[in-house]
Amino acid sequence: MVIKREVAYGIVQGLSDFWKCEELQDFTVTLGTIKFGCHRFLLAACSGFFRGIFRSGMKETELKCVTVEDISSETFELIIETMYTGHDVLTNDNVIDIWKAAYQLQIPFLIKECEEFALATLSLDNYIVRRFFESHKGIDIIWPFILKNANAFFQTTKFLEMQVPDVLRLIQSQDLETTSEDDVVHALLRWVEFRPRQQDETSEDSDKECVCQSSGEKRIKTDYTSFEALEAQNLNKNKTKDLYDDERVEQLPDLLSNTRTCLLSPKCLKMLISHPLVNKTKLATDIIIDALFYQLQVRKHHGYWPRGAIYRSNSNYVNSAVAIRQTEETIKIKAFSFSFTVCHVTY
Repeated sequence: MVIKREVAYGIVQGLSDFWKCEELQDFTVTLGTIKFGCHRFLLAACSGFFRGIFRSGMKETELKCVTVEDISSETFELIIETMYTGHDVLTNDNVIDIWKAAYQLQIPFLIKECEEFALATLSLDNYIVRRFFESHKGIDIIWPFILKNANAFFQTTKFLEMQVPDVLRLIQSQDLETTSEDDVVHALLRWVEFRPRQQDETSEDSDKECVCQSSGEKRIKTDYTSFEALEAQNLNKNKTKDLYDDERVEQLPDLLSNTRTCLLSPKCLKMLISHPLVNKTKLATDIIIDALFYQLQVRKHHGYWPRGAIYRSNSNYVNSAVAIRQTEETIKIKAFSFSFTVCHVTY
């Protein structure tokens, strides 16, 4: 069904008349010490969280009030303004807080708006990227941007602070855009040598947490653990391990086995074969030796490519082969093009 722009605009204009207007307000939302008078119908229409409260018959429905935690009053006021007026309230400074709150309150259209805004303003050195790295949901959103700007990302502290699963995911990606596989290996060596600092101080954003002081009202959790709390748990699990010098070194064989070692330059392979980190484990050394043998026998592969010899999607080269079959009457020729996940056949 087509929604007419004029009709939609008229509805929003009508709703905006009730923004910050006490007329017909029938529900109160408390955040910290701040109370917001709202209209139940609008909350239910926009927010899955509030719709669930109203349909559940909870005590808050009868009391016509609820206290929400983990969202600041400033952020909630911007969300309410968007609901009533359709105003574009997003800025580089508030988009992450609104995005997290929209997830908590289950507001799909606002989640989408925040993600589109963030993607349109991303750069490797801006505030939005740093905040997105505070959560795994955030990393997933900016992941295509990271893949497209891999060489620049390799130079950032955020790359050096990544956990092993994220590093593996990055170097395994067929869509990783890099000027040379040598750059990937040099970045991995920097990651292995990097020693994460033990954080003794809380995050710069910890002072933004909302402390609810009302003692008379029941406080409602949204079946939601804050992004900061989830990430703090993950960091605490990994902090002790990351601080040991040998922990990252032990990951090197697995990292090398997931890189395109067969596509490295002879200069890079020569560097690796004598590198102290590589020489610490026989497995890492064997991976580099296998890559050297592969390059020395490049004309004798007969269509076989190990995982480390598959070109990425953005490469100027593809892995291809030609198969010829001759019968008494015909000659059949097949050309194959391979990637990690797809085989294309042309007759």
